[in-house]
Amino acid sequence: MEIDRKGIKFTFLFLTFLFLSVFFVREFSGLVFESVFGPDIAYENIDERLASLRISRQLVLLLREENKNKVTMGFVGDIMLDRGVEFYIDKYGEGNFKFPFEHIAEITSTYDILFGNLEGPISDTGQDLRKLYSFRMDPDAILGLEYAGFDVVSVANNHAFDWGGEAFRDTLSRLDLAGIVHVGENYGYKIIEAKGARVAFLAFSQFSGFRESEFKENIMEARKNSDIVAVSFHFGDEYAPPTDFQKRISHLAVDSGADLVIGHHPHVIQPSEYYKEKYIIYSLGNFVFDQNFSAETMEGLVVEVEFDEGKISAIKERKVKIDEKYRPYFVE
Repeated sequence: MEIDRKGIKFTFLFLTFLFLSVFFVREFSGLVFESVFGPDIAYENIDERLASLRISRQLVLLLREENKNKVTMGFVGDIMLDRGVEFYIDKYGEGNFKFPFEHIAEITSTYDILFGNLEGPISDTGQDLRKLYSFRMDPDAILGLEYAGFDVVSVANNHAFDWGGEAFRDTLSRLDLAGIVHVGENYGYKIIEAKGARVAFLAFSQFSGFRESEFKENIMEARKNSDIVAVSFHFGDEYAPPTDFQKRISHLAVDSGADLVIGHHPHVIQPSEYYKEKYIIYSLGNFVFDQNFSAETMEGLVVEVEFDEGKISAIKERKVKIDEKYRPYFVE
């Protein structure tokens, strides 16, 4: 019986390579992620969830490397880093605005594009207009948005001008300096390129002199110049089901060329709808907010959207809950 020496040598080398690969991944992957995201933090009662998320994130990065042409986007709900949220940042996070995103940044920072609704100005200027609820976030809030991986935010909402035009303009300047795209300050659209794909973002608010004709025209224009059109709308009634206006205007957005319609403002999750083979979610609920008076306002959705070759290939809703210090975490 002859022995195939070349075969034995190949098998030995292959098994050695496999063993070393497993060893190095096991021993050093934690060091790599710790160097990027900082050391582990005591996460109270969700350690097991976070451990599974770390594994999930490693798998996400490996899959993304294999799918270089597939673009992954994340859409989250309302973000407000003032009031009670800032109290806990100061008390437990030593004033670091990364604190609210500690449980979730390991995942959200891996999306090619991350979008959220910025519920109020980020500024140290302006004058409080003394609304019933008036928000203004510390300038360091930008650092938290960067840490979480935000690429684009909507400023089309009923809190954008809580501290007047000066604070609003200062917010746009600060976002520009941080490289975070802002949409909603006018009826135009912004395009973000990712892996060769062009994604158009538009944002509108029901509460700021909404003009339906311009709404349609700008979506149609964005459709001509992009591969994917994502429309954010601040609309509806707080803590309530979708209104007739929400449904009608979302259908109109799709009819005008939107591939995806994402809603904010009700502060609770509202149902999604599949309309003319397009996806509408009427409200993502809260992402970072201090509305701890109900279970419904302490949760939200992260909608993950994958598209390949200019078409949406997968959509997934992932629920998040907000802990007692107003930090969101994924519920698996």
